[in-house]
This record gives sequence, C-alpha cells and structure tokens, in this order.
Amino acid sequence: MYRNITKETVIGRKTNLPFVEMDGEVGMLNVDNGKYYSLENVAARIWELIATEKSINDIVSILLEEYEIDKDNCFTQVISFAESLKNEGLIDVKG
Repeated sequence: MYRNITKETVIGRKTNLPFVEMDGEVGMLNVDNGKYYSLENVAARIWELIATEKSINDIVSILLEEYEIDKDNCFTQVISFAESLKNEGLIDVKG
C-alpha cells in the first residue's frame, strides 16, 4: 500500500537491517534485496534519530536546533529522504 509521507508521519528503522556507524557515517545492508547503503552527515544523523520512532515534525525540530537550515527546506529534504528510505524498504512508516 502506498503512503505519502507528511509532517505527521512517524518513521522508524526496520529491525532486520545490519548497520555499522563509523566516523560519522552509517553503512547498512538490506538483507532482503542485498543492497548496501552509505549515509553521511545529516542523513546519518536522521538514521541515528529514528532508532526510536519519530514523526517528521520531531525530526525536523531536532535538525533545526542542530543545523542552520530554512524550516521549509528542511521539511522538504527530510520528507524526500524518508520517501527514499521507504522506497528502499529501510524504514517502517506509520500514520
């Protein structure tokens, strides 16, 4: 079932994904499709944040405190990134 990710959507990591964090980067393997992914900088920070489920609103609020970025741009980028993670089967999506 296709779901659009909105500001209220809650996302969290899939539990069956082996990953490693090293020097601010995250590498992970999707065992279902055999693909390897590498996340850096803000993407790695988002991955860290969704260790426990969070809404897009909560993620953006945290990022706005930590980085100098426009709020609307931040929402756009986080939603786009979350859509990518969802499409690759790396996260669970609720709401």
